[in-house]
Amino acid sequence: MFLCVSFCCLKYVVCLCVCVCVCVCVLEEAFLAKVTKYQLLRNEIAQLGYTCKLLVFIFGSLGHVHRLVIRGLQMAGIPKPKAKALAKFCSISVLIGSRHIWRRRCFLYP
Repeated sequence: MFLCVSFCCLKYVVCLCVCVCVCVCVLEEAFLAKVTKYQLLRNEIAQLGYTCKLLVFIFGSLGHVHRLVIRGLQMAGIPKPKAKALAKFCSISVLIGSRHIWRRRCFLYP
């Protein structure tokens, strides 16, 4: 989990960013699970007087990107073209990591 804290107009703004790589078939389930898991933390932070945003980024192990990733990156303050590029970079990184894991697990050497 990444915790980003920014200051805006003498008010504290906390942005909870959770990035997860999961199996492709459970993208929506993983998104809902992470939102419910971190909702309690978000509520506790909000009760302390902070403005709090919960952003969940879900990437599938075969390079799929959850439909709300780019919108979440925009909520974090990243412009849309850069958000798309970052989502693509993360997707490719997940593919490379998954390939390395499966090569190790299945003993598929070149």
